[in-house]
Amino acid sequence: MEIDSRPGKGASIQIRFPVPGHSKFTEGTSEEEPELLSLLRILVIDDESRSRNIIARFLKVDGHSVETAENGQKGVEMARQGEFHLVITDRAMPLMNGDEVAANITKAKPGTPVIMLTGFGNIMKDAADCPPGVTHVMTKPITRADLNHAMSRIMHGQQTISIAKETH
Repeated sequence: MEIDSRPGKGASIQIRFPVPGHSKFTEGTSEEEPELLSLLRILVIDDESRSRNIIARFLKVDGHSVETAENGQKGVEMARQGEFHLVITDRAMPLMNGDEVAANITKAKPGTPVIMLTGFGNIMKDAADCPPGVTHVMTKPITRADLNHAMSRIMHGQQTISIAKETH
């Protein structure tokens, strides 16, 4: 959602909603259901509380145990101290960005999959840019179904490193 307000000029509000099954980049949106996952312990790192809380809610609805961190430094520390099956991080964050988060988590906890969420997924896809330590890149906004598909493929070993692909 974007809000542009100027005194004496009024306000402009733009709200974007993903269209199920027709998103520009899908994370496994096929007609089939993703393979069921065991309940996972997941760390969500995002400096934007709204985004962090939405992702956490998506995961909790499916029964996963979720912890959140409001910045990369705190997230890396939590990952070092805890045991997580999966880490989901934003890319653009102050102090420590998602690339640094992924590299630090991979160094501290080798084998821990990292999903990177970013508004720059289109650019990353075009440049085939998947930062070291990142298992999968997803373009924001994401849907719960897209996240479930990506997690299912990653946790069932069907995907190691990829960037979301455009579908038609």
